[in-house]
Amino acid sequence: MNTQPVPHELCTSMPGYLPLSAAEGLDDFRVEGSISVRSMLRELMSARAHVVLHTADERIHLLTHIEALEAEHLCLEVSGDPEHYDPLLNAYGLTLVGNTGAVKIQLTLETLALREDGHRYQLVARIPNYGWRVQRRNDFRVMPPADDQAMLFFRVGQGGEAQGPLHDLSAGGLCFYWPRNIPAPKAGDLLRHCRIERGRGAALPCDLKVIRVTADQESGQWLISSRFDALPESVSRQIQIYVMDVERRIRAARSF
Repeated sequence: MNTQPVPHELCTSMPGYLPLSAAEGLDDFRVEGSISVRSMLRELMSARAHVVLHTADERIHLLTHIEALEAEHLCLEVSGDPEHYDPLLNAYGLTLVGNTGAVKIQLTLETLALREDGHRYQLVARIPNYGWRVQRRNDFRVMPPADDQAMLFFRVGQGGEAQGPLHDLSAGGLCFYWPRNIPAPKAGDLLRHCRIERGRGAALPCDLKVIRVTADQESGQWLISSRFDALPESVSRQIQIYVMDVERRIRAARSF
């Protein structure tokens, strides 16, 4: 596996490799202690997972993987001309993001050093004493509060559009109400060009694959369970942020 710089456009298309910020609820997933951070790094090593280094201005992205863990340092694989890594060596406050598919791990590295190991090189950084571990919870669903007025808009007939309230939402899919006066879809159907709208925030475009259709006796509508289909990373990120925001507000309401 060769280390290589990757352009921002490619980096944004790699699921789970963009840094999360505090404004996006990152601190809810903070992990303290060097032992815990080493455990997260071993998790990435065991999965042979890619990691991406981001400079603070996000102009430079480096795709690599963790090659070794030492008592106080982590070692990243590099290849090619060592002069190519000068911008990283001169940078301060880099962000390392790794993804095992089920877990996203994010660390802040103060500085990097280049170490020669025989005929090879490694980028070496001190292991920080804190980081963030974001568990992908595709099956963890939240019910948006009524104040959000969260709705799904979907195509019907020849160019028509209908809407139904969201029942619940997760990073992997959603459940919504389908009006009884419109023929319901069948399990396996694809619903193209849908969008999620709520009281705040931009609309979230999505395609959905219908998993289950049931009759809701209380509302007299169809309840459609679905999963996202080929969801772009930028939209997936915003949906995860919304799920985290709803969860946080629900917890806060319960604490009173």
